Amino acid sequence: MWEQMKKKIKGSVALLSSIYNVFAQNMSIYKNTKMSENMNYSIIKGGITNFARQLASYYGKNCIRINTVSRGGISGHIKCSNNKQSKNFIKNYSNNYTLQRLATAEEVAFAILFLDASFYITDTYLMVDGGWSAI
Repeated sequence: MWEQMKKKIKGSVALLSSIYNVFAQNMSIYKNTKMSENMNYSIIKGGITNFARQLASYYGKNCIRINTVSRGGISGHIKCSNNKQSKNFIKNYSNNYTLQRLATAEEVAFAILFLDASFYITDTYLMVDGGWSAI
């Protein structure tokens, strides 16, 4: 895909990461839930951010912009499950946000559209975290 973009088109790529690419997991959000920390998750999300930086550095000369969207929690189903987040998790998580709620998938999509339309932004991670990083 990368070499095809380099030869034929200029463009923008947004990789999805997490607030845990910058911050350690807050264990208090899992209190009274069946969920627990996942050390691998933070390692992978940090790797995605650095991968994007490397790609941006390499492909910038070809007018291909690479960015990362570092998102907070999204309301909906739990990964690999039909279950939604528990009420305790939503409450615990929301207490750590300035906006005091989880994001919707559409709100994350709008951030990606913003990066796509921002022709002079590359090699950055956009925090879409509802204020998590402000607290």
